[in-house]
Amino acid sequence: MNSYGVFLLKKILEAFINPPFMAYVLIGLGLILRLRKTSRGLLLAWCGLLIGLFLVTPVTVTWLAKQLETFPAVETARLKEAQGIVILGGGERSWAQEYGGAAPVGATLERLRYGARLARQTALPVLVSGGATPGHEPEAATMAESLQTDFGIAVRWKEDRSLDTADNARYSAEILKNAGITKIVLVTSASHMRRAVQEFKRAGLDVVPAPTAFFSDQPARKDLYEYLPGLSTAYIGSVVVHEWIGILIQRIRYGLAF
Repeated sequence: MNSYGVFLLKKILEAFINPPFMAYVLIGLGLILRLRKTSRGLLLAWCGLLIGLFLVTPVTVTWLAKQLETFPAVETARLKEAQGIVILGGGERSWAQEYGGAAPVGATLERLRYGARLARQTALPVLVSGGATPGHEPEAATMAESLQTDFGIAVRWKEDRSLDTADNARYSAEILKNAGITKIVLVTSASHMRRAVQEFKRAGLDVVPAPTAFFSDQPARKDLYEYLPGLSTAYIGSVVVHEWIGILIQRIRYGLAF
């Protein structure tokens, strides 16, 4: 199976596992079994309901995110050790009429903003990494355009072949090593950093993690409504599940212990 086939298969599996679909499937199967007078049906439906609530409730979602966000914000002194900055893509809108084409979205914009700040601080050259499925604009191209137009930062290199984090690392390492660069500042979301660091180290690069967009370091909740499920925590829940799936696949791929 080619890389795009693997990418497509992972996306299909994620669609079934990610919330809220997984909870709906369990509840639906449970109700079907219940109609057949099977006692396990009710248990399955309750499991689906509890999993659904678990992944949209602030306390539990924050706890899951905290297990992923193991790298703290980067210290300024460590930036001086690096030779370049790598910013990883996190999604794009394939058509944004106000921009006349593709445009970075949420996670990517957060990474670009922080990467631009670090680039100004250090004057290090920047590589952006992000490919595309057939028929779409490579994410690296929209990232580079946004960095230049919106943040005033020129991009030295564009890695535009990757379809996942392992590809990000492998193809970026090829470009950087050819330029004599072996130590980088890696910019990505805090929840993604744990997985990304592993891949870039395996690709032979020395990494200074520079995470952004933390989910688990928010101020203590003061009002009752802050403990209630909501759209923002549902989003975080889906991101967290996506990352845990990625870590599971990574550990199976490389034969790592859990």
